[in-house]
Amino acid sequence: MKKVSLTALLHGLLLSFLGASLFSSCTSGPDVEHLTILFTGDLEGHAATRRDGSGGLARIAALKKQTLAENPRTILLDAGDAVVGTALATESRGEALVRLMNRAGYDAALLGNHEFDLGPEQVARYRELASFPYLAANVQDESGRLKADAAFQVFPLGRVRLGVIGVANPNTVHLVNPEKIRGLIFSPPELAIRQAQDALADQADVVILLTHLGLGEDSRLTRRLEGIGLILGGHSQVEIHGLRIKDGVRIMHAGDSGEYLGRVDLYYDVNKKKVVKWKGKLIRVKAGIPEDPDLKAALEKEERTLPAGLDRELCRLWWGKDREDLGPWVAGVIQERLGTDFGVINTGGVRKDLPAGPITPEDIYELMPFNDRLTRFEIKGRDLEQLLRARHLYFSAGPRLRQDQTYSVGSVDFLLKIHEFPGSRNPSFSDLILRQALIETLTLPKGDRCKI
Repeated sequence: MKKVSLTALLHGLLLSFLGASLFSSCTSGPDVEHLTILFTGDLEGHAATRRDGSGGLARIAALKKQTLAENPRTILLDAGDAVVGTALATESRGEALVRLMNRAGYDAALLGNHEFDLGPEQVARYRELASFPYLAANVQDESGRLKADAAFQVFPLGRVRLGVIGVANPNTVHLVNPEKIRGLIFSPPELAIRQAQDALADQADVVILLTHLGLGEDSRLTRRLEGIGLILGGHSQVEIHGLRIKDGVRIMHAGDSGEYLGRVDLYYDVNKKKVVKWKGKLIRVKAGIPEDPDLKAALEKEERTLPAGLDRELCRLWWGKDREDLGPWVAGVIQERLGTDFGVINTGGVRKDLPAGPITPEDIYELMPFNDRLTRFEIKGRDLEQLLRARHLYFSAGPRLRQDQTYSVGSVDFLLKIHEFPGSRNPSFSDLILRQALIETLTLPKGDRCKI
């Protein structure tokens, strides 16, 4: 019995040694180039550290510098939706984020759906400010001109030419105020990707996608494309620890708000002309990681331009509230402010949970970063009954419905503009921003419990 165990142990050690030797031979030597790709996605305006002290672009900048020192063949990418989500992002129209991303050392970024929130003129402003290219192969104006800097970017890293194709979300037409994107064409991704691949045929040794499609669409893309080894994605705000392989294509997402930095290492054999090894992981941007002093100073300068009092205490929560609690409360605030029978808000409009403890205006900016204005409309009971069944809407309490009776409903202008309420009529728009209504509702004597 002991002899069998010893033999098994020796056999295991031999296999481990051979595996390590094989990995070493694949990933080292004069013919193998090691490339490192760092990436973020759905930063949502979070340039500063989070409430628990983690995250922040100053730490991401420090990690980029550290990785570059270890491997000069390193790039840093962003998968979109960086410019909306906090007071700094809202008050600067996203421009502060672009300036800070410059300092963090980003090499390219994707146009996510929220980059289009303020229209193509603001996209042009982001491109003007950025020291890195914005990518999107599938967004053009009516004349066929790209609205990004380029469809793709080629990075010469040592002896390897890495091609990065940017793919925007074609559903942006349903996610953004249609008035802001009139005249823009968001095409399905496959044709744009193939056209970019054709253009890259003689320009790149390795081609990857940088997408803002969401994990489901990334996974479906793998069945319809060839010659793509890696998809770095955003929009779903999910964390993929390691590389998920689907149809031979590796997929990775890095969560949201800068809590994680994605890292992919690839090893390319210049003689075999192929990648011989892929590795991927998420790096938690913990509070213990040093911050880059230059970026931290730049952030503090940007924050001094914000309105005063964003860190003041409005009230206190005895326990945290998630979005399922907050959605009906927001709808109730709309109902109360407008004096309507019902209030309604979409699930995508309630952007964060609120933690236990003091609640500040900055928290409400993160909960409701958009400058959506309160609006009211009328609707028949039969049509309202259909809306009440929708899973993507939060409603306040209200009277019992009668099919032929007309009811007043309060919401926000964005939802009316994207035709979210079939059967609605007689809309009227106010100048009151929903976020301000929420802040006013929560403003109580210091230490009082939030009425949520």
